[in-house]
Amino acid sequence: MFFIIPIIFFVIFAIIVVSIAIKGFKHAKNLKNLIDNDGVNSLKDVFSKINDSIVEATTTTCEYCGSKIEKSEDKCPNCGASINNK
Repeated sequence: MFFIIPIIFFVIFAIIVVSIAIKGFKHAKNLKNLIDNDGVNSLKDVFSKINDSIVEATTTTCEYCGSKIEKSEDKCPNCGASINNK
């Protein structure tokens, strides 16, 4: 009888520890998914801002028709107006 009590205590303790660990792993997985999704969205925002900056730095607006054109162009491909590259 004396040996059964520590064994029962150990089994109950092990069941409690395992159940807490399983809940913790599920919570950590959900938290990881949340962090991953936020991280991906943050990276998309950063790359979108970088892309917008590049487009803004390399394009200009035609004074005559208002279309966006590359700064390296001499004439507007939409209306044919000459572009003053400054």
